[in-house]
Amino acid sequence: MTFNLDTYLDAFSGPFVIERLHHIFLRSQSHNTRVQAATTALHMMQEYSSVAPFAKDLVEYVTQSSPQVLSETLLRDLYRSFDVESLRLLLEIEVYVEKAPLGAPDSAAEDAEEAAIRATIEKLAVMQAIAHETLQASNTLVSAGHLPHADMSTHRHIEAHWLCLMFEPKNVPYLISTHLKRNDIHRNLATASEAETDAFYRVKWYTLLGNFLEKNYDVVVSEFTALVLDPKLLLVLFSVNFNQLVNVPTMVIIVFLSLYLVSSTREFTDAFFGTSEDVDPKERSAVSGALEELVDHTPPVFRRFVDELLTTNSYARLNDLMGSSDFKDVVDTDLFLSSNWDQIKTIVLQKQILGYLSAVRSVNVGHLAKKLGVAPLDVREAVSDLVVVLDLRFKYNPLDDSYVLYEEEAESDNGQAMDHLLFSLDVATTSSVVSNFVVRNFVE
Repeated sequence: MTFNLDTYLDAFSGPFVIERLHHIFLRSQSHNTRVQAATTALHMMQEYSSVAPFAKDLVEYVTQSSPQVLSETLLRDLYRSFDVESLRLLLEIEVYVEKAPLGAPDSAAEDAEEAAIRATIEKLAVMQAIAHETLQASNTLVSAGHLPHADMSTHRHIEAHWLCLMFEPKNVPYLISTHLKRNDIHRNLATASEAETDAFYRVKWYTLLGNFLEKNYDVVVSEFTALVLDPKLLLVLFSVNFNQLVNVPTMVIIVFLSLYLVSSTREFTDAFFGTSEDVDPKERSAVSGALEELVDHTPPVFRRFVDELLTTNSYARLNDLMGSSDFKDVVDTDLFLSSNWDQIKTIVLQKQILGYLSAVRSVNVGHLAKKLGVAPLDVREAVSDLVVVLDLRFKYNPLDDSYVLYEEEAESDNGQAMDHLLFSLDVATTSSVVSNFVVRNFVE
C-alpha cells in the first residue's frame, strides 16, 4: 500500500500537524512526499503566523528541487509575520490587563471581552510553540492566570499546556509530573461544562502518551486499567475532537504495545478475553470490553499483529508482520510510535529468546535464529547481552555455536532472582521484569 499524505493528514487537526509533517519529511524515501510535506508545513506556518526552527531546511529542499512551488521571499515573510503578529498580540494582552475591571464580569460585553483575550493568549502561545519557544509559550499560558477573572484550574487551560509544550519532547516529564497533578487536584466534573469534562479526559489520554514516550510502559498499563472503569474515557477518545496531539489508532496501539511489553502471554490473553481469576470481576470486564472495542479502531495490519500475539505468539510471524510495508507505514509515519520502535522490537526479541531459554538446557544459535526469523548475529548478541545483564547460567560454546546451561550457582542476587523467574511457569514468554531490564540496559 502506497503512503498517501492527504489521507494521513485527514486524521489530524491543529498546529501540531506541522511537527508531523516535518517528521514525514525526514523519514520518507519519496521525493514527492517530502516536497508535499515540506510545502504543506510551510503553508501552515503562514496560516499560524509563526516559523518553526526547521523552516529553513524545508525551504532549501523544496527550492532546490521544485523552485516553482515556493516564493523566494517566503522564509523572510514568515519571520517578519511572526515578529509583527506576536508583538501585536502581546500589546493587545497588556492593554487589556491594564484596563480590565476587578471582580466578576458584570455584563455580557465584559464576559465576551475576556473570552476574546483568552483566545488571544492561546493564539500567541501556539505561535511560540510552533517556533519551539515552549518556555515562552508556557509563560504566556500562565499569564492567563493574571486576568481579573482567571481560573487557572480549568482543564482546558491544562490541556493547552500539553498541546503547546509537546512541540518539544523534553517537556514530557514536566507535563506528566505537573499538569497531571493539577488535572486531578481540580477535578470537579459534577459542575463542569462538557468542554471542561472532555478536556479532563483528553489530558488523561495525553498522560498515557507521555508515559509511553518516557518508556514507562508499566505506568501506561496501570493507569489505563484504573481509568477504563469510567466509560467516559472511551467516549472522549472516539469523539471528533480527539485528533490534535495524537489520534485514536496511535493511542490504541500505545495501549496494546504497553500491555504486551509488561505482561506474560497468559496475562495478555487473560486481559483481552477477561479470563483472569486474580482480577476483580468488574475491572476484568471493563478492561476486556475496552480492549475489544479499541482493537477495532486500529489499522488492519496492527489487528493482525494483535491476533498473532493472542494466538501463536510466534516471533518469526511477528517479525514478518513488523517488516511488512503496511506495518512500516503505520510506525514510520507516526511521530510517537517511531520514537520508541527500535526499543520495542528489542524488548520483543529479548523476551522471546528468554522464553526459549527458560525451556531448554542448550540452544544452537543457528537453530534459534531460524525459529525466530532473524539473523544468527542478532541472536548471538541478544543472548550474550541477556546472559551478562541477567546473570543467566548459560555459557557460549564456540565449537558448535551454541549456549549451554551450566549447574553452578549464580553468584549475584540478580541471577538467582532471574533463575527463579525463568524456570517458573509464568516466564514462558514474557515478564515486566525482563522488559525493565531491557529498557535500562540494552537501548539508549
